[in-house]
Amino acid sequence: MNPVAIRYCSGNPTYCELREGHPESNIILICPHGGKLQPKFIPNRDAGCFIKNECVFSHTCENSQKGIKKNSTACPIDNINDIYTLDITLDVARRIKKLTGKMPHVVINNLHRNKLDVNRDLGAGTFHVPEAVQSWQDFQQLIDIAKSNFNGHMGLILDIHGNSREEGWNMFGYGLSSYYLNRDIIYPNSTTIDSLGKHVQVPFVELLLGNNSLAHFMSQNGVEVMPSINNKKPEDKPYFSGGYIIKRHGSQRKGLIDAIQVEIHEEYRNSEQCSIFAKALAKSIVQFMELNYANKGVIETNQSNYTYGKSNMSEILTYVKDF
Repeated sequence: MNPVAIRYCSGNPTYCELREGHPESNIILICPHGGKLQPKFIPNRDAGCFIKNECVFSHTCENSQKGIKKNSTACPIDNINDIYTLDITLDVARRIKKLTGKMPHVVINNLHRNKLDVNRDLGAGTFHVPEAVQSWQDFQQLIDIAKSNFNGHMGLILDIHGNSREEGWNMFGYGLSSYYLNRDIIYPNSTTIDSLGKHVQVPFVELLLGNNSLAHFMSQNGVEVMPSINNKKPEDKPYFSGGYIIKRHGSQRKGLIDAIQVEIHEEYRNSEQCSIFAKALAKSIVQFMELNYANKGVIETNQSNYTYGKSNMSEILTYVKDF
């Protein structure tokens, strides 16, 4: 990948890394659930205990005298890795460099998810095991270091995950739950791309569903994503709106750096299909950023009832050809 520099975890350097990209790149790719390391001295994460109406995630939370046991129904955890997401992340980075001449920044967790989940809060992600806590803190700090490379300018985080839901959906998460999507209720400041919404000169809904959305470019490049103009609402089906990483590091709370969670269905996470998804995502990211971050998203639109007009611009990024 030829990164400018590689930074590692301060605890055990093998557990996480930041591959710093081109100094002028304002893209960060994150792979939190592709790690394979399983050190035996870090116990596997399991269910938490439900105590006083809240989950306590600890390997020592059980108390037989008080009848407190692990409760996988009330306090479950997910310890299954997202296979091929690291391969896809690195492939997307290479393709973005080929398209723009600038390598994006890449943050990688190398610990298996049954040892550490960096996309959960500290308790659920580490069960307070000291080595896991250190790696969790290091990982979040590496993202902060990557963000600092933007020098106060706008940028975009893509947090790359996988799913195996029977609906077969690829999904983009913006911190906006299915409850609000199903009811056409969209508050920009409740999303992880609030900063972009303040920057562009189009209705915010365009960034989620319309011609300004990342999903729109994915569709043009041959891969469908939920939510989009063709698939607006999850209704009663599972939808991943985004986890800890995009909510902590995106612009939902503050700042200029936006974040989107990318959920790749297992259909595309195999040795034959992952390059197809990587190619579509890399091309779409470049188009999305050129239109919205560089050009402020100026595009003809009709916000009424989610009906969209055609673009009044010629094809965006005509120089982005097959590669």
